[in-house]
Amino acid sequence: MKEKIAVYFDALERFSTEELDRSAKDLVIREKKNLACVIAHLAEISKRKAHLECGYKNLFEYCVRRLNLSEGISLSRSPWRKKIQREVESAA
Repeated sequence: MKEKIAVYFDALERFSTEELDRSAKDLVIREKKNLACVIAHLAEISKRKAHLECGYKNLFEYCVRRLNLSEGISLSRSPWRKKIQREVESAA
C-alpha cells in the first residue's frame, strides 16, 4: 500500500497546476456522488432493518463496525444522524 501511495504522489508532482486543480475538483465531485450513494444505501438498510440481519443491534453499530466509519462521522456528518442518535440513546 505504501508503494502505491508513493507512486501516486510521484505522479502528482508531475501534474501542471491546471491538471492538479482539475483533478482535485473531479475527485471532490466523485466524492460527493459516492457520499450520496452511501446515504441512499444506509437509508435502505435502515428501512429494511438489514443491519439486524447482518448481526448489528443498530445502524450506528453497523456504520462503525461494519463500514469502519468513525463514530464522529456516523453521528455528526450524516443525514441519518437523528435515527442513529435515537438508537444510541435507547441502547444506553
